[in-house]
Amino acid sequence: MNKPPDNSTLSVRAKPDEGDGSGNRQRQRCSTDSGDGAFNRQRQRGSSEDEPVSRRTDVDDPRGIDTQVILRVVCEAGSSILEPTHLYTTALTKIKFRPTISEKIGLACWELFSNALSYGSVRRPVVLELCDLKNFVELRVSNESIAARCQLLEKRIQQLHIDAKGTYLEEMRRSVSGALPRATLGLARVAHEGKMDLTCTIQNSRVLVTARCSL
Repeated sequence: MNKPPDNSTLSVRAKPDEGDGSGNRQRQRCSTDSGDGAFNRQRQRGSSEDEPVSRRTDVDDPRGIDTQVILRVVCEAGSSILEPTHLYTTALTKIKFRPTISEKIGLACWELFSNALSYGSVRRPVVLELCDLKNFVELRVSNESIAARCQLLEKRIQQLHIDAKGTYLEEMRRSVSGALPRATLGLARVAHEGKMDLTCTIQNSRVLVTARCSL
């Protein structure tokens, strides 16, 4: 991914690994809208099978009037896009924000996006957004999930609101021991190590996890 012009939005659409033996295991389509922070308004030729990037559900679009979306990534669960997205997000936030903010967003990007790509359903896309809210910055990740997974997310985030450190230590123990239910250490790292405020919004089978920190 190349660095977009200043004050721009980068929209990325990626398909999962296709395994065609050609070495080209992932197709990506990227576009940059300069100046006004708008979403990608044009669809690439030959991509008629895809939904327009601008089509969004309520759970994908909790933006307020002062929200600027500076990065948006749309992909299917299972896509091999975690590492390049993390590298790009970290580089972008180093330019736009303080180093400590970049570290927080980098941690949230890795943990939340990884969860969505690993556990999300392929029925609908995984969406990552990096948003500048003037006094805050948010990383938002949404995906389709089963009811049990949604309930687990809600429970863990409630626990983190009550006792981030204690929940973090418990998740560390569960991760090391391999105890069930499966550890949700990534969420705990974002809340405890990153000192970010986590929220979870669920609409039917669509779940949105948001990590926010002050600028």
